[in-house]
Amino acid sequence: MMKNHHLAQAIADVGFHEFRRQLTYKGMWYGCEVQVADRFYPSSKRCSRCGNIKAGFDLSERVYECDICHLIIDRDLNAALNLERWTTASSAESDACGEDVSPFFKAALDEAGTEPRSTLCRFV
Repeated sequence: MMKNHHLAQAIADVGFHEFRRQLTYKGMWYGCEVQVADRFYPSSKRCSRCGNIKAGFDLSERVYECDICHLIIDRDLNAALNLERWTTASSAESDACGEDVSPFFKAALDEAGTEPRSTLCRFV
């Protein structure tokens, strides 16, 4: 996201609270669940391979090196993998079928004015 300067600037202008509000609104509109990790979830400090949490990991360090399994990975990619695992684990508790099970249908033109479906949005 930060490589796309225009998108990053637009998000910075709006602010993260408004961005989160709009994501929740659009998620409800399209019938999907928006999951938000706790702000203290160690997504950057946790090894995406073995789960070890690294203490004293500064923001200036851009590469994550695990002391246990010796994984070397980009810090942001490691965090993304951990958040993906977190959402997969927490969505297993919900009743959602997921994209692997849900069939994909193109919307018909007469469906453009349908009302949004109510859905459960969970903030963790």
